[in-house]
Amino acid sequence: MEVTPLKWKPLFAVLLGLLMVGVTAGSASAIKSPINDTSLSFGTLKGFYDPDPTIVTKTPKKITKNVVGTFKLDLHKMDILIFNGKNKIFARKNVSILKSKYFDGYVILFNNSEKDTLFALQGNVYKNGTIELFLKDSNGGAYVLKTTNMKLVKTLNSMNLPTANIDKNYWLPLVVPPKIKVLKPRDSEVTVLGGTNSVIRSDDEFILVTYQWLEPYEEQWYIQVRCVFEGPTNMEYYGDYKVGIEIVDEGKYIDRGTSFALVSMGTPLTLGSYNDPIEIGITAPWTSAVHDRIYRIDDKIYVPQSSYSSLLKWGFDLLTWYMGIPNPLSIIPDSEAPLPLTFEIYPGEESNSFRFIFDKVELHDAGNRMSVEGIIIEYQEGDGGTEPIYAFYKVPVYWEYVYSTKITTINTDIPIYVTHW
Repeated sequence: MEVTPLKWKPLFAVLLGLLMVGVTAGSASAIKSPINDTSLSFGTLKGFYDPDPTIVTKTPKKITKNVVGTFKLDLHKMDILIFNGKNKIFARKNVSILKSKYFDGYVILFNNSEKDTLFALQGNVYKNGTIELFLKDSNGGAYVLKTTNMKLVKTLNSMNLPTANIDKNYWLPLVVPPKIKVLKPRDSEVTVLGGTNSVIRSDDEFILVTYQWLEPYEEQWYIQVRCVFEGPTNMEYYGDYKVGIEIVDEGKYIDRGTSFALVSMGTPLTLGSYNDPIEIGITAPWTSAVHDRIYRIDDKIYVPQSSYSSLLKWGFDLLTWYMGIPNPLSIIPDSEAPLPLTFEIYPGEESNSFRFIFDKVELHDAGNRMSVEGIIIEYQEGDGGTEPIYAFYKVPVYWEYVYSTKITTINTDIPIYVTHW
């Protein structure tokens, strides 16, 4: 599949949506909207306030149930007024309204500022007339307000709104912390490439992310990530190796008690971040029996950007194996220089370890991948024997919705056992 620098992620939808409502249907000015010139009042919304949503076990005293609010909406703005006891909170937000791909209705996205005292996280408008609004104050307390308004539904149905990959509870990770499980969906897989004395070794990580608040606001999402290491198992002079990372699948995890179901769908789960890059390291043996060195990287570098010359950084060093197999991700210093299209370490600069830093590169969708090919490892000297060449992987996982929230980091390694002769 063709990979673009950014998918239609919710964060992207927020940024673009504030400039134009019709990303796939033309500009906002071209949309015929009954609420373009006249504000539409929601009436009174009722709900509750949770001052500390991070506490799973709730007591009635902690939840304020008599919260009410009023809202007025036009095509681009919403006025919000909340009454929580004696406290009155007002905010005016720029909004985008989009049709949801995953539930029968619409989502309202808001533009918030760090200086705001009230953060509007998401609004859901269902085809049956139910409206939900989810908000958060500057102290971390969360509001849920509901009402019914068929007039708004009919109004939105008459508009040619674009569709976005946004589910009804994508706001939930902005309110409560996650529970993380990292599972192995299968044992490491070895694929023998016939006639070449080469193998493809792959290791899958299945990350299950659970967010639990008050019922019915509970969701589970998953992402399956595959790390790949490919190359020969016999080496007389040199071998040509390849490393890669791929999103195999992502979606919603449905727990049915005695069974479960996986529903493949787009999620805000993302690999890598602009400030927390994906890294891959390679270490070849440097022992009394075998001296290997990595001496050339050719131009077969694939990352999901149209240009990668300034996005892939590198570092290398000579690491001895006498104290065990060294992980270059924690030892080799970062290089400030990008990796040239053809890179060579010359004699006298021997290195048996290499580290790739995929700076400002993100993977978003199932099928997205990044890889580096043409990693040449030379059997330099020694008495021979079978020794492993290791690939190490560090893959940060983020929830990219409105802002970035780190979920976990995948740390794994894959060996290829190579007979030197």
